[in-house]
Amino acid sequence: MDLGLEAAFEVLACPDSLAMDRIAAREAVISHFQAQQMLDMREVSLDQPPEDYRGNTFSPAAAEIASALCWTTGATLGKIE
Repeated sequence: MDLGLEAAFEVLACPDSLAMDRIAAREAVISHFQAQQMLDMREVSLDQPPEDYRGNTFSPAAAEIASALCWTTGATLGKIE
């Protein structure tokens, strides 16, 4: 089932919808918000480009995002690079 966001919310609002339809609808909603989150992370990474610190590259954006989401900096770098 390939749902747009509006259709997904309609399925979720229907008390008689099938469990498999709700699963697909929730996945559509999750995917939508993950994509939006990625765009926001890209915006932060463009606003705070990597810097050289004592011969190493430091990403202030990755550090800030990791702190806000309780992720490791490495996991965050994997998402924004």
